[in-house]
This record gives sequence, structure tokens and C-alpha cells, in this order.
Amino acid sequence: MVKFEEIDAFFKPDRVAIIGASKSLLGGGGIFLNSLMEMGFPDIIPVNPNEDEILGLKAYPTVGAIPGQVDYAIVAVPARIVPKVIGDCVEKGVKVAHIFTSGFSELAEEGGKELEDELLRVADGKTRIIGPNCMGIYCPESKLSYLPGSSPESGSVSLISQSGRYATFILIMTSQFGVKYNKIISVGNSCDLDATDFLEYLGEDPDTKTIAMYAEGVKDGKKFLNVLKEVSKKKPVIIWKGGRTEEGSMAAASHTGSLAGSNLLWESVFKQTGVIQVKSLDEMIDAIVAFNNLPPISGRNVAIITGGGGETVTSADACSDEGLYLKQFSDRTKWELENTLTIPGTIHRNPVDYSSMGSSPGILRKVTKIVVSDDNVDAVIVLLFVGPAILKAMMGSSIVSQFTSGEAPDESTTSRLLDQFIKLSINDLIRTNKDIDKPMVVVSPMMDAEPSTVAKLQNAGIPVYPSFERALKALSRFISYHEFLEKL
Repeated sequence: MVKFEEIDAFFKPDRVAIIGASKSLLGGGGIFLNSLMEMGFPDIIPVNPNEDEILGLKAYPTVGAIPGQVDYAIVAVPARIVPKVIGDCVEKGVKVAHIFTSGFSELAEEGGKELEDELLRVADGKTRIIGPNCMGIYCPESKLSYLPGSSPESGSVSLISQSGRYATFILIMTSQFGVKYNKIISVGNSCDLDATDFLEYLGEDPDTKTIAMYAEGVKDGKKFLNVLKEVSKKKPVIIWKGGRTEEGSMAAASHTGSLAGSNLLWESVFKQTGVIQVKSLDEMIDAIVAFNNLPPISGRNVAIITGGGGETVTSADACSDEGLYLKQFSDRTKWELENTLTIPGTIHRNPVDYSSMGSSPGILRKVTKIVVSDDNVDAVIVLLFVGPAILKAMMGSSIVSQFTSGEAPDESTTSRLLDQFIKLSINDLIRTNKDIDKPMVVVSPMMDAEPSTVAKLQNAGIPVYPSFERALKALSRFISYHEFLEKL
């Protein structure tokens, strides 16, 4: 059994040695050296027998030549000499090591698995290992990173990934949605510590509130099931299982040497344990964003506020697809909507269509507050178009007239006024979200056109999705986890 303290040592080192360090970002050792320096890690020691100094830091020929204690070693040297390097780490008393190098059990060629077995034998449990064939650790609080340009800010989401590329992609893409991570662990081939060990650790980690995982296979299915049962009772676990198909399973074997196992078996495990299963990178990102931002929810009744009649139809279809319900409003809510949305063409039932009055300042805030006050509503999804060009094309003239008393302004004035209207709408949604205790989700079909505007919503804790389908799928998964907790 792996002790909590053994894994915790990966995230709290005082001194890190990079074995195979170089100046170049093209080499693995160079990537890690630059990443740690950029994060401001205080004590980095390059190890390279061909260099006396690298990027202003004194270099040593071996880890054994370094004076004093070394807590954590990053290994980026050719596979054939990795066992020797790990042996040096054991002699030096290095507690933990991350092996970036590939060329082990993921290869079909003879010798890769034997080489991996050799380095594990040499380590003998004295130096605990992540990898080989992985990116290692990102922990902003400890100033650890495998990616230059990554955020130094810490959050409450932690990620375990058997793929170094997905560990990188998920970090980059969710960061655009305001997600901040507490820990990310890229485990690769998992010759020593595996995803289950880190899942168990994160289950006990007080700084982790949500766990996400990309998994291709596990070494001990029974242990994995037992750990999942316990962890998912305490915090949500989102899993993207790679290798669901026969073809994917074969690819997993050549990627990290994993035996993917039966898809039906995995799905059965997920249902038993309350795991939030996702099946693509987009679904993983959408689920992480939802769990990172939304308050707990007690039901599946949603209200939708849209900007067009067609969207009332398609959003209703998406609700049905995801097992969500469009309960009709109370008589009081209908009366308030009728007295607020007074122009012909608006729709006062659920889904609401406010488009005919969409240019009225403050209308979105008024309608949203009316809708979320209804006892039949557990969550609200709001359609928002952002971007001056989009608004100008759709309803620009009516918006401008609200600010100019009907005068015909020039092009620059129009753009400025539309931009002002967008800011007012965004601020209204942020203010409303602070006033309510029910989840609010925003749909912005053209969200890529105005990333800074969308970022403002995301940073205020309001998830933004490009379509009703993606928003409602993420919301449904969020609700499913809370239903699982209620059954417990």
C-alpha cells in the first residue's frame, strides 16, 4: 500500500534536479528547466556531464555529485541509461523521480518491457517513480510545471492523465474558461505509482475539490473500483476512458502499454461508483468547467432564456435528449413576464424568447431574476450573443436607437454604442448570478469572436458554452452526480 506521504513528496520538494537538462526548449530537459525557472522554483539543479553551467545555473555531471539533499529528480536521458540514473537517485536518497523518457513498455519491440522492469527493480521502492513516458507534475502552489507559460495561480481542480499530450491540452484549453488547477499528474506507463494511487491520494487531499482523469487502463481493477467507490462519495470524479473500442484498445497498448479492458465493464464501474463519464476532449472540458463553477443543484427542472423562436424549439429538444425538464412557470411568473416582455413576438412560457426586447437596457437581468425566482426552476440557461459585429447584424439599429434617441450615428459611434451595450449585458448577468442561489449557465454561439468578453463571465464563475447541446449535457452530468450523492 502506498502511503499518503510518499505521493505528497512529489508536490512539496525543496530541491529539484533535472537530469539531462539543456538550454534548448526542443529537448525534454530544456522544457522542464525553462518551465521551473519561469514558475520561480527556488532551487533547480541541472545535471549534464557536458555542461558546467546552464541558463545561469551551475550544472553537475551526476546527481551523486550534487552537494546536499535532492528531493525530486526529473529524468530526461536516453532510455538505455535510465536504470543507471535511477540507481544513482537511490544512492543519493532522492525520494521521488519523474521519468520523461519514452522507449519502454509502450513499445512492441522486445526489450522495452524488460528495461522498464529493470528500472523498477533498481528503484526498489526507495525512490518512487512517475512514468516513464510522461510529463510529470504541475502544481502551481509549489511552483512546479512541465509547460512554459502555465498559470502560477492555484485552484481546486486536479487532473490525472495517462497521456502527456492530454495533460497539456486540458490544462491549456480549460484555462481559457477560467479553470485553475491544484495539481496535474501525467502518469504515462505507470511502472511504479499509477493512476489509482494518485486518485486515492487526491481523494484525501484537502486542496482538491474536483478530480478529472484521462485513463487508458489500470493495473489492478479491483483496487481501482474500491478506490473509486470511496473517493466519489467525497468529491466528483470525471473520467474520460480512452480505448473504449477494439481499435482504441489496440492504440492504448502501443501508447502507454495499457490493457484497456471491456468497455461494458468500465461503464458498469462508472455507474456503480457515481463517476461522471465523458467521451471526448470537448466533453471533458465542458464537465470540468461545470463542476468548477456551479453551486449544488437539487433537481432537473431548467428554464431557458433564448433570443429567437427557433432556439426555443431546438433547446427544448436538447433538454429532452439530456433528461432535463422544461416545467412550465407558475401563474405569478407568467404574469411578471407578460408585464416585462410587452412587445409582440416575445414568448412568455418556458423556453422564454426575449429577442424582440433584447435591445432594452437591463431586460436580460429583469427576465433572468423573474425566471429563477420560480419554484419550478432548478437552473437557468441564458442565450447571449456577444461581439459588436454580430449584434449589429442581428439587431444593431434598435440597440443604437436606445442610446441615441433615434438619431443616425456614424460607423464608429455605432460600434462604440454596441460595445457599451455588450458590457452592460455582461455586467447584468454577473450581478444577477451573485444575487441568485441557483446554477446559471450561458450559451454564446459566437463565443470565439469575443474571447475577452467570454473570459469576463467565466472569471465571474459563470460557465459559457458554444451551444445548448453542450451546455445541457454538462449540466445534466453535474446534476447526475448530486443525485448520486442524494441516494447515498
